Amino acid sequence: MESNAITPMQKDVLTRHFLSKIDEETDRLWENGILDQNALNAINNENLHTSR
Repeated sequence: MESNAITPMQKDVLTRHFLSKIDEETDRLWENGILDQNALNAINNENLHTSR
């Protein structure tokens, strides 16, 4: 029977891929003035575990 478990190598590849995508989008938002230090400060002060 085949296992559907993700190997550590696969996890690393996926993590690096999605971190790269996040970096690209963050840069795009910053360059377009959508994301700035004030927005980052507001996010930093949010309790993301209870926000919905």
